[in-house]
Amino acid sequence: MQIMLDLPDEAIAVADAVAKRESRSLANVIADLVLGRTAALSKMPAIKAAETQWLEEWFCAADAAMASAPAGPTAREWLQEDRNRLAKP
Repeated sequence: MQIMLDLPDEAIAVADAVAKRESRSLANVIADLVLGRTAALSKMPAIKAAETQWLEEWFCAADAAMASAPAGPTAREWLQEDRNRLAKP
């Protein structure tokens, strides 16, 4: 049976992360959640916490890299300059 649900983006993102980690379909993960199967429910907060920690670690690494980066244009600025140069007729 098909049904249309209006779920918050955050709920879909977390359910999608569970589905990818378990190599399952998003529909099956959501069905487990709707049916109250505790295995699916218990994994979601741990996955969200792990993803949040990973993202925070990457932000800290990026901040450290920027603090020790030499002065001058960034790689993004170089790419934009090249893109603009190539776009000119």
